[in-house]
Amino acid sequence: MRPIVFRFLLISCAVLTQGKAQHPDQTLNGAAVPLYPPLARVANVQGEVVLQVTTDAGRVENVERIQGHPLLSAAAISNVRSWTFLNQAKMSFKVNFRYKLSETCKGNPSVLLNLPFRVTVCSHPHPPID
Repeated sequence: MRPIVFRFLLISCAVLTQGKAQHPDQTLNGAAVPLYPPLARVANVQGEVVLQVTTDAGRVENVERIQGHPLLSAAAISNVRSWTFLNQAKMSFKVNFRYKLSETCKGNPSVLLNLPFRVTVCSHPHPPID
């Protein structure tokens, strides 16, 4: 199932980066699916994570946490490190991850991508056990 989800995400990234969501010098080529950290969900931790990302040769070279809860930041940093870009230029930019717990989430988790600047991950506070 994971390869199907990953292919869907790559298609989504391609669609999103063709419009206004792309950085003038960065077009996202691939990324892992961002997930809500299970420990953060159990601890009822939600909020914003802001990262400073530096890329070079189409890959993420460095990621620094500017703000955000450590449980959420670790997941956001791990996700950003999976990103690859079409453009080879060295670039630095900020990306915001928003982690939200809500009964109104569509899917578990639901992910809204506005790459490479914003990622929203929403999860049910108490997801059903599979």
